[in-house]
Amino acid sequence: MSAAAIKAIFEAAAAIPVAAAPGPRWGATLSNGFEAAAPAASAAAKDGSDSDSDDDMFGSDSDDEANEERMAAIALKHKLAKEARTGKVKVVIGRSTIVLSIKPFDDETDLDALAKNVRAMGPAWVQGPGATHANSPDDATSLLWGAMQQEPMAFGIKKLVAMCTIYDDDVSVDDLIEQIQDDFADDVQSIDIDAFNKV
Repeated sequence: MSAAAIKAIFEAAAAIPVAAAPGPRWGATLSNGFEAAAPAASAAAKDGSDSDSDDDMFGSDSDDEANEERMAAIALKHKLAKEARTGKVKVVIGRSTIVLSIKPFDDETDLDALAKNVRAMGPAWVQGPGATHANSPDDATSLLWGAMQQEPMAFGIKKLVAMCTIYDDDVSVDDLIEQIQDDFADDVQSIDIDAFNKV
């Protein structure tokens, strides 16, 4: 509805005699309402815009896309600044801690000698004598044996529980188990993995 049509309606209502109006102040209320409403209606007509068109009920994709692009640019800026501060990307060295249960054939197997032989095996079979991991900070060997202890299994037979740490790039757990079984075939019946943790 145009501003001129609204003004005509208010003028026609204001022209009604007070005696014919439903209440004593009806005509005065209409004329005051017109004076207050007319400037607002004429301002909207001058802009040429409708107040309902400003309300976007379902959102605009262009605003969301612009916001996502802006956020991606900020994230990239922060990432580049962090890389510039640190100087380089940190290299992660994959290590694993493994607990093996080495089960002997019978109760007459000397587990102390077996433990000594397994520990002496060292990294020689991994990459040759004195194999070390290229990325390790302390130049540690690729295979480090930890604690070894005897635990009762059944019927008076004990098993050897051995803990070791390996570098995942250099040593395969399957190869390690196979090598122990091959080297000590007369003493070892089977080997189970009790625990396998990434460090």
